[in-house]
Amino acid sequence: MVFPKQIRFYGKKKANYFNSIQMKKLFRPESSFEISFMLQQEFDDDVTAWAGQAQSFVFNIKGKSTRYTPDIIRKRKTPEGQEIEIIELKPNIFANNESVYTKHQLLSEQFLDRYNRPLTVHTEVDFYKPIKAENLFRFYQYRAYDFSRYDIDLAFTHLTDVKCVGDLYEKCSLFNVTPAFAPALIAQKKVKVDFEQPFSLDLPLEVNYG
Repeated sequence: MVFPKQIRFYGKKKANYFNSIQMKKLFRPESSFEISFMLQQEFDDDVTAWAGQAQSFVFNIKGKSTRYTPDIIRKRKTPEGQEIEIIELKPNIFANNESVYTKHQLLSEQFLDRYNRPLTVHTEVDFYKPIKAENLFRFYQYRAYDFSRYDIDLAFTHLTDVKCVGDLYEKCSLFNVTPAFAPALIAQKKVKVDFEQPFSLDLPLEVNYG
């Protein structure tokens, strides 16, 4: 999948499913924007649980019954402890619309009154980066890779001098492992790369295992 600079919207009828490895559930994002955010939840070590459009809430706003379903609800580790966040994903061009902004403010007040936490609106300015989204998508399938069948400690004794992705792939090709071993090391952050940089074999890499 190539993530465009311009956000693509699929709509409910054309939306694809997102298979969350972390949560072991299927979610249905409606845009490349939402897929990017979901991928980031999977790669964020501080996010302990999350769900996409999992629960609807009914509020009485200005005398009218209003049903609202947040795009994301997540539980995240903070210095103060676990925090539950209620998130609306909205492209900046819509979020800054006066009527949309007013709606979000009213909803946020309702969430504060009932659950003591606000509705947080995230736009592409906060997180949407096409290169990073492409890289997370590239490595996402390897988040589920099982290293338990290998002596990972022994493997890393041979990886101390790797400096880039090409070095890693070359070294791992000499091991008695599957071809997915090297990209899984990246996906599961046993080695560190900058996902915001274009992917190439020359991409710098840092061994941070152990």
